[in-house]
Amino acid sequence: RVWRLLSPTLVEFSERNPVFESVVTFFKRLGQLMGEADAILTQQLLVDGILPSLSPLLVDTAGKREPLCEVVYAYTQPQTLARLNVLRGLKEGMESMPAYICCLSYLLPMELEVGLDDEHLLRHYQYYALLALQRKEPSVRVAGLTMLRLVLQSPNFPQNVLQEVHSFAGLVRDEWWEVQGQLLLLASSLLEHMAAPGQADAEVSHVLVNVAVELLEGKGSSKMVLQIGLCCLAKVLKPYPALLPAYVAALLRHPVRHRLLESHSQAMHGTAPSRRKRYVMGTSCRVYEECCISDQWPAVDVARTLAEQCGAENLPHFEPEHLEVLTSCMPVDNGWLAVFEKVKIYIFVAALDPVLHTGAVNVIRRFWLCRPQSLALRALDASKKTLLQTLRLNYSDAANAQARVEERVLVDFLSEMRDAGGAVAQTLQGVVDQFREVHNAE
Repeated sequence: RVWRLLSPTLVEFSERNPVFESVVTFFKRLGQLMGEADAILTQQLLVDGILPSLSPLLVDTAGKREPLCEVVYAYTQPQTLARLNVLRGLKEGMESMPAYICCLSYLLPMELEVGLDDEHLLRHYQYYALLALQRKEPSVRVAGLTMLRLVLQSPNFPQNVLQEVHSFAGLVRDEWWEVQGQLLLLASSLLEHMAAPGQADAEVSHVLVNVAVELLEGKGSSKMVLQIGLCCLAKVLKPYPALLPAYVAALLRHPVRHRLLESHSQAMHGTAPSRRKRYVMGTSCRVYEECCISDQWPAVDVARTLAEQCGAENLPHFEPEHLEVLTSCMPVDNGWLAVFEKVKIYIFVAALDPVLHTGAVNVIRRFWLCRPQSLALRALDASKKTLLQTLRLNYSDAANAQARVEERVLVDFLSEMRDAGGAVAQTLQGVVDQFREVHNAE
């Protein structure tokens, strides 16, 4: 009676309406309480009374599938046979393979949440996941890739998915952005699995790396695809350095990279935006987890790749995005001196640019004042010639043709560094004296 009374609200109200959300919450709680009282009778009620009325709604309204699947499993016993019986009843009632597969992608996380990693149950999901990859509907292909990634959480299934790599690698040419995004998530999960001791497979990892690189480099890749790829691949850059050139290039051209470079501490204190995002309005789009990529990537390797790309392209100077990425790779440690040698000319020239000055001097300051002191001394020694060239450039006739930071601002920075004392003051004094000898008039 309660179901017949309230279930029409699930049809009449949209999934974003508070009434719909309240009714869903009520039915879920009711199912939990009924299951505690009589689990067998509760599931029979689900099969005989609830599924027949929910099935058409699950077929017709994609945005309501996830919450309604939660309702279905609130009345289902957490046992393999019971789940398989409900899935069979759901398939027969829906009579729509695309809609059924999409529902499976929402039900699978609930299986794993309660620890149901039974081989027969997961093979059911894997079968329909592989079937989904052949469907023409993009949302169904997204559901299939989602399920393949989720079954990796069971220790017995990664090898099964790896054997099917050629079944989904061809989706790299799929034009639907969410298919591309889910493919990147699946590829990164498999690469992370194979990076563990004893799990390496050179042939499969080569295929997956190529998939990731092609999606990152693709001219048609949307900013949503780049956002997903940059987040999920950050943690596998160390074991798979072949990803680095495409990764850094994608990060430089990504329009909202600043969101991925915010620290976790900002997110924890509420000053950073929510880390769970739907990139398209509505509820039919999947939710994607964003992370601070600079907390997960190999910082020195990323900075070295950035330096090598700038040198290979013969860039005349840094753009704001180059400085932003370099700064996000800090702090400085023993592996950074080689990077500094490659980027120092860009950093010192950027210190003369009104737009880049603040970021550039922050980088210089971190090298000159870093610890251990032996590294700082080597950075200072490597800076002498470049600093002298920078002063010459600032006071040359060519400088008048370009925007330059005010002399007062530059002098303030040099004075601050001189006041730090020690080797920094000695180095600055020596460079300034050398400059005065040659350019006394300036």
